[in-house]
Amino acid sequence: RLDVVEGPLEADRQRMASRGLRTIIGSSVATLSGEARLPDLRLWPGSWRENLTLAITAQLRGRAEDLGTLLPASWPLVGGPLSLQLSAKGSPGNLSGSGRMEMREVRVGEDRWEFLRADLAFTGRDLTVPQLTLRRRGVTIQAEGRIDLAGRYSVAAAPVALDLAHLPRLGELGAKGMATVKVWGNGELAQPRLEGELSLRDGVIRGLALGNGTGTFLLDRGQWRWALRLASGYDARGIAPLGLVGPFTASVSAVNADLGPFLSGLKLRFPL
Repeated sequence: RLDVVEGPLEADRQRMASRGLRTIIGSSVATLSGEARLPDLRLWPGSWRENLTLAITAQLRGRAEDLGTLLPASWPLVGGPLSLQLSAKGSPGNLSGSGRMEMREVRVGEDRWEFLRADLAFTGRDLTVPQLTLRRRGVTIQAEGRIDLAGRYSVAAAPVALDLAHLPRLGELGAKGMATVKVWGNGELAQPRLEGELSLRDGVIRGLALGNGTGTFLLDRGQWRWALRLASGYDARGIAPLGLVGPFTASVSAVNADLGPFLSGLKLRFPL
C-alpha cells in the first residue's frame, strides 16, 4: 500500500515521465525519476505489458519493514534502517538493472546482523548479488548469491576466520582457539539449507584441549548436523538447534587417541 504519491508528471499520448515523483510507504520515502512509453494506445489494455518500456531510477530511505507487503510471501520478514538505489529498464515483466542496498541493525526473522551492504543486478525474475558484505558480532563476511521471486536461492561465502571465544554459546563454555569456516548452499528461503567446512586450530573447550582438526556441517530442516575429526585421534558428530539455543546431541569415538590433553583438562576441572 502506497500512503502518498506526489510530484511533477509529464504525459502525452505515448509517454509519461517524471523528474522526482515522491512516494511514501509508512515511514519510508522513495523518489522515482524516468519515463514510461507505450508506442500505440490501441495495445491497451490487451498486450500493454509486453509493449510498455520503462527507464527509471529510484532511491529509497526508510525501514525495511515498510516494504514487507511488496515482497513475495515466501520471503522472511526483514527489519531495520534501509537505504536503496536502483536503476532499471525494460518491460514490466522483464526489467533489468542494477543497484546497491545498505542496512544497519538488520533483523531477519530471529537473527540479528550489525551491517549489510549488497551490490545488486537483476533481470526478469532473478536477482543476483555479485558482492554481499555482512557484519555480525564484529565478524565481517563476504559472499555472493542469487535469488528468484519464488524464494529459491544459491549462496557462497568466502572463508572467514572466527575466534571461538566470541561465538554464541561456545564463548559461554570457555571455548578458545581459531576456526576457519567456508559456507555455501542452495535451497528455498522457507526451508534454508547450507553446508560448509571448517578447520580448527588450538581448540579448547571447558578446559579440555582439542588441538587441531577439520570438520563439516550441514543446516537442513532447522537443524545443524556436524562432524569433527581431531588430529589427536578423536571423532565427534552430533546435532544442534538452528540458533544454537536448546539441547545438543553428540557422540565421540577414538582410535589410538592421545589421552594426554583430555587428562590435563580433567585435572584442571577436578584437581586431586
